[in-house]
Amino acid sequence: MNVSGSRRGALALVVAGALLAVLGCSAQAGSGDPAGHSQDGAASRSAAAEKARHAPVDPCRLLSVADRFSVIGAEKVTGIGAEMEPGDSRLVRCVVTGNDSVAIIYYGYSLVPGRKFAADLRDRADYSGKLITINGVGDEALYLRDTKYGFDAWARKGDYTVFVGSGWFRGDRTTAERLLKTLLDQVTPGMHEHPINVPRTCPSPDSKLVTDAVGQVQYAVGHDRNQKLLCTYAGKRVRVSLSTARSTLKKVARSYSDAQAAPTFGVDESVEFKIVPDSVTSLEPSEYGPWATTYVLKPPLLIRASMSAASDLDDDAEVTFDQAAFRRVNETWVRNRVAKGR
Repeated sequence: MNVSGSRRGALALVVAGALLAVLGCSAQAGSGDPAGHSQDGAASRSAAAEKARHAPVDPCRLLSVADRFSVIGAEKVTGIGAEMEPGDSRLVRCVVTGNDSVAIIYYGYSLVPGRKFAADLRDRADYSGKLITINGVGDEALYLRDTKYGFDAWARKGDYTVFVGSGWFRGDRTTAERLLKTLLDQVTPGMHEHPINVPRTCPSPDSKLVTDAVGQVQYAVGHDRNQKLLCTYAGKRVRVSLSTARSTLKKVARSYSDAQAAPTFGVDESVEFKIVPDSVTSLEPSEYGPWATTYVLKPPLLIRASMSAASDLDDDAEVTFDQAAFRRVNETWVRNRVAKGR
């Protein structure tokens, strides 16, 4: 086809314009796509971050091995797990144990917004050490250096309270301050939003096994790691802890022998009986809270249960323990664990 020069020039302009329009659209689409993906990605990351802020908090993940080492040094660690601090059902702590299952360092947070801790440490300071106010750590921080043994350090930022301490190692103030800051840097709403947080291997907080012992569960925590299972439940006045650990015949026999040789305290006398074959259960019906240990040979297990007072009481009435209910809880727990082999 014969096209004149002027017409060819006009056609070229039309084609060039069309190409520019196409290329322009492509360029806009290309430049807009990454921006769209970027916005979607940012929104997704923001949603994930917000979800993480409200997730349950495992206290044992709050300090690293290096953090713990700065207090306990080369001490051999034999166990790590989450539990409620004895005497206060509102505190969740990670307990790191050493030889003979003694707690060598503990740390954690309060389940309750704005928990006041200053009075607790001041009471202890009256007989066990010197209380020091730490400036520059959160909104409030205290350090208690035991005159003979360990230390306790607490800090608050807004409604969040954290703590770290040891009954065996004298962590210096500088180390305590650093660890408190590490803990405060990780506070999230999830610390207050999950008063009940036990692994699935623990009995349900709504199970008859638990409610018969403590009533309605207000707080619960536990862990299942390294062949050790611990489940603690607190009602309004009573709390119950259930645990089991895989062992060996030698360790089970030694634990039983050590228990027999240990001194007894108070007026209560332990009783021994058999719940399952190839085992012996030792029960102490203490008025301060009954406890029981079952030594199982097949499979080798150490199974424990205890009942104590929940200290979050709004009255001065004395807590009494239903010994029959505790025996039922312990027996059910032992049979359940043996049947499952752990």
